[in-house]
Amino acid sequence: MEPLARMAVGHIDQIHNLSRPFSNFSFLSTHEFFKYIHYSLPRIFCESRRAKSSTLVVEDLDESEETFDETLALKKFGLIESKLWRLTFWIYSCNDSSCIFSPPDDSLVGYAIIRADTLSNCKAPIVHVFESVFRKYEHFHNFVPHFQNFEINFESKKYSLPGIMYCQQNGMTKACAQVALRSLLTTRYPKCAIKYSEINRAAKVWKNPENENGLNTMQIRSVLKHFKINYRDIDYFNNSSASETIPYRKLLYAGIENGGGGLLGFELSGLREDSGEDYGRHIIPFFGHTFNQDTWAPRSQNSYFHINEETRYIPSDEWLSSFIGHDDNFGSNYCIPKDFLKNNQVTYAVALLPNGYKSDPFQIEAIAADQLHSLIKTVPKQYHDSFWLKKLNRYIEDQDVVFRTKAISGKEYIKHLKDMHDWENRRITDETLLSFLTEFVPECLWMVELSVPEIFSTNYGKLGEIIFFGDQDLSTGADYEEDQLQQLQVDNIISVRFPGVMLIRIKIDNKGEFIQTQCDIKSHVPLFACPAY
Repeated sequence: MEPLARMAVGHIDQIHNLSRPFSNFSFLSTHEFFKYIHYSLPRIFCESRRAKSSTLVVEDLDESEETFDETLALKKFGLIESKLWRLTFWIYSCNDSSCIFSPPDDSLVGYAIIRADTLSNCKAPIVHVFESVFRKYEHFHNFVPHFQNFEINFESKKYSLPGIMYCQQNGMTKACAQVALRSLLTTRYPKCAIKYSEINRAAKVWKNPENENGLNTMQIRSVLKHFKINYRDIDYFNNSSASETIPYRKLLYAGIENGGGGLLGFELSGLREDSGEDYGRHIIPFFGHTFNQDTWAPRSQNSYFHINEETRYIPSDEWLSSFIGHDDNFGSNYCIPKDFLKNNQVTYAVALLPNGYKSDPFQIEAIAADQLHSLIKTVPKQYHDSFWLKKLNRYIEDQDVVFRTKAISGKEYIKHLKDMHDWENRRITDETLLSFLTEFVPECLWMVELSVPEIFSTNYGKLGEIIFFGDQDLSTGADYEEDQLQQLQVDNIISVRFPGVMLIRIKIDNKGEFIQTQCDIKSHVPLFACPAY
């Protein structure tokens, strides 16, 4: 038996040409089982239209370890029969129904595995989307930084599909929390079978029968620890004041940019007509965001409103317009405006972080804000005639610098430096410097990219970066005196790059000092992992 549902053996039942006059509504409404899925499957067919799919193949699907795990769990609910289908969507056309359908490697745009369960105590079958992945459609302002490539078996051939897995609850063996967790766990472990029984065992759901289907905060933490996921979370329900220091929007953004995503739990409003009770809570996974180059907020906040008098920089999430996530009730890859949910509605948020990191982006940005002014003053006078260094210094004085914080490995950072080119196409040509940094820079890093609003939003560009250790535990700093805390912060800095100059912190006589060296990059360069100029 295949471990992964998407790699199970399928048997072609139908092949449909999706061009007009084929109707998605008609196909779904007349199918014996698919007609029971009211929102999520129609959404998938909408995504197939947007992806310009030409062909739909419907297969009867054999069991896998992942689906059989659910079959066993459903037996206590009086399971009589289960059916599985795999729908695959292709941009490759098959106009002749008699021909052998053999699509090329890059023609798969999405798939969905549908499960129908007939239970002894239910009149209608329980039908849901067991899992689905759709290729992200091209859009310049939509970012999914940590998607995975999933392998799918079709006619004994493997196809690769980039995306984020969508999963839907069945209301019995899995609820919104379990499917949200599986969605993000498959991004970390794309080649492993993620079974709901393992998620439920890790959550110890049997110890709380009243919460057997859903998961509470402690159970979600148990699952993340079981799967060895590094994370930061905030229980806003029991700590409402936390929304003032780290709003859920910032926590989610940190997870999306650095660790593959996050979870957001919130309260539903209104009362059920049948019982008069409230609708309870819901939780959904997020993994991407959209970017609004023309948003007014970052410019107006510092100039007009002075919302936070202590603010010394503009966080890059000020340009974030919407989060991209799945809602298992309605479907996959939705854009949800970042302020759609109010703080008093949000009960819980989780940001996934890379393993090995002991600090988080909020601690790092606080240090960068504290140290940036003194760091640029460290630059020797011979570099001060640089146009862009003077420009950056002015923005620092005005507290108008943009910070974008990214988790990055040492190898990635060295490659970033080697690939870097500024507006005048200058590159770093000092091989001695690059070789030194290759030996000097550790693997676990935080990079705070420094930019100014016009360059950040228009060119996706920056003027420099501050590099920090990622594996240093900064929580101990709370017990330090002010001067000790300042030293702890400086000691966490590895290097700084400004236009025309680089500062590298090394130990001399057991004392850390910055040494300066010329850098060939003298103007703005593309942000890390963003479209180049």
